[in-house]
Amino acid sequence: MTISFIVASYIILATIIIFMPKKLSFPEIYFSWIVISFIVLVSDLAIGEIFDFYDLLDKPGPQLIDLMIEITLPAFFGIIFLNFMPIKIKKSIWYCIFIIIFSTSYEQLARYFEYVHYKGWNITYSVIYYAVVCIFLYWHSWFIRKFIR
Repeated sequence: MTISFIVASYIILATIIIFMPKKLSFPEIYFSWIVISFIVLVSDLAIGEIFDFYDLLDKPGPQLIDLMIEITLPAFFGIIFLNFMPIKIKKSIWYCIFIIIFSTSYEQLARYFEYVHYKGWNITYSVIYYAVVCIFLYWHSWFIRKFIR
């Protein structure tokens, strides 16, 4: 059931990326992909492995399949979120609230399908983490528009 959830996620996200109107250029997507993947890997290493707050795929320690998923799946989400990120701050606040709710809900689905296994983590930490991610994505959106274009 876990693999089906992951494959379905990839299919849905790839379809969205293929058909969404592109507001980001290829260099912006490429740069964002690298930055998002790096942040996810560092976060999961620190929170999941060092502090041992959760496991992915219910296996201790990093696994090759985890690495492949962590490099790609969150980056798909990040590219989609960045692509539709509003420039105006008021709209961005509502957009970030949506991202926080969506991301927390997706994480709970990942728990249901046994991709994520909490050990010391709870949903409150996730809401805070995704709020920080939204602030970072807003800054990153500004940065790439100013310096990459």
